[in-house]
Amino acid sequence: MEEHSGTGPGGRRPSGGIVVGRVAGAPVVIDAWWPLGALALAAVYVPTASRVARPLGDLHANGIPTAAVVTIMTVAFVVLLLASVALHEVAHALVARGHGHAVRRVTLTAWGGHTAYDPRGTTPRSHLLTALAGPAVNVLLALLLGILAVVLGSSAAPTATLVTVQVLLAGAAANGVVAVVNLVPALPYDGGAALEAIVWRMTRDRAAATRVAAASGYGIAVAIVVVLLAWWLLAQDAPPPLVVVWGLVLAGLVWHGAGRAAASAVPAARAATLDPAKLVHPVSVVEPDATIDDALSTLLADGVRAIVVPDALGRPIAWADGAALAAAPAERRDGHVLEVATALAPAAPVEASLTGIDLFEAVRAVSDAPVIVAVRHGRIVGVIVVAEVVAALRAPVRRTPRGGAAQGN
Repeated sequence: MEEHSGTGPGGRRPSGGIVVGRVAGAPVVIDAWWPLGALALAAVYVPTASRVARPLGDLHANGIPTAAVVTIMTVAFVVLLLASVALHEVAHALVARGHGHAVRRVTLTAWGGHTAYDPRGTTPRSHLLTALAGPAVNVLLALLLGILAVVLGSSAAPTATLVTVQVLLAGAAANGVVAVVNLVPALPYDGGAALEAIVWRMTRDRAAATRVAAASGYGIAVAIVVVLLAWWLLAQDAPPPLVVVWGLVLAGLVWHGAGRAAASAVPAARAATLDPAKLVHPVSVVEPDATIDDALSTLLADGVRAIVVPDALGRPIAWADGAALAAAPAERRDGHVLEVATALAPAAPVEASLTGIDLFEAVRAVSDAPVIVAVRHGRIVGVIVVAEVVAALRAPVRRTPRGGAAQGN
């Protein structure tokens, strides 16, 4: 599970893209379809720019063709709106980072963008504030651009300034639309994440909150289609084709996002039940120069099933279970334990006190190896077998009378 906040239907990690910078320690990536979004914005704005530029005879008289004015206005609007989307994502990243989450990637897409960050330690409050940061930036930009347009337009300005005013007003309106759309209470939009956070705070059940936000998404998608259909059947004038197309696209995206959210609630409910008491197996710690015989004796004396070997700095470098130690021939048992131990990947150990989704995310982050070392206050205390975590996630979840979740056997 990976938290996503953004201006569009995020949730999928892009397969490619161009890294254009870094923010909050994470790469900012423009994906391969981003130019398509820029062209779509230009196509939508060109008619508006044409209506504004056509009456401006002063510019044409000064040798600036109307087509050039339309082009300048369109480019300025597209750049302004794309910059606003980028700032929206930067706000998500900075607030997530401010709450202690490692930001993994900020992606700008044809549909907007999304920010992926490590959800370990997420609380309803941090989830809510991170989700609302993006729309808040768009509201602020809409106000600033609108005020600037009013100030410029209130003076006896030359025609060129009037063009600037129109672009600023369009940018203000577009930022307002971005804010409103993103506040739709349906995942994966920011409003859906905010609804999820509020329900999570009220019920203390993250999976149930996700299901509520998904159900809201299904309802909103159906409502959009019903409104368009009612407009078509009952109004004297049929809805403009562009409104119908964008409405159906929005309904489809909301429905798709709701489906993905509903599907993610199942593993989330299972991850919430992960119990370190059942998954962390106690181990003995033996030095690298210990013999196989010494390691086996220590293991039997401690009553555990495995040993971990640290390096000189205390970092785990290898492990072996009792079967591997006992399988060593008697004539080899005076050899170093590292001869039969399995090397561990150079990954950070996980805290043995982690539970639920935090434990799942910690294991997932270093899950290339079959086992992961668990520590408590920096001291090696056990190992987690990744296959057992996978089995626990696949086990059925039964609901408890108080609305919690319990793992089935």
